[in-house]
Amino acid sequence: MHDSVEHLRSRWTPELTAAAIQLLQGHPSAVAVPTMEHDGKTYLDLRGIRIEQTQLDGATIRNANLRWSTIRDVGFKGTHVIGCNLSQALLSDCYFRHTVFQRCDIVNAKFERSDFSSARIEDSRLDFTSFKECEITLQTIRF
Repeated sequence: MHDSVEHLRSRWTPELTAAAIQLLQGHPSAVAVPTMEHDGKTYLDLRGIRIEQTQLDGATIRNANLRWSTIRDVGFKGTHVIGCNLSQALLSDCYFRHTVFQRCDIVNAKFERSDFSSARIEDSRLDFTSFKECEITLQTIRF
């Protein structure tokens, strides 16, 4: 099995990306989206995906591995992100108002020009994560 970043990114066809977005929005998909097992749990294997200019407002995103993903101009208003891996992801120009991150690995991720107003990051790892030109306060992060 190839887990190189280049391989993981190259597998994302427009059809597979659309199917993954449908699942993240809480809708079924006719196209099978990869999964992976880790510590006895099944995760959506979205490593390396590129998601742009869509809405995930109000969704519950649970157990998704978004490591090495690129997410740009996506609305997450009121979204619950639970048990997800966002390590080494780049998220830019996103709207995280009222979003709740719980028990997530967000290690060495980069957030740029994003709004975290009234968002919460709870019980999550944030080692080496950067927030550049973001609207965020220390009260957002709860260890």
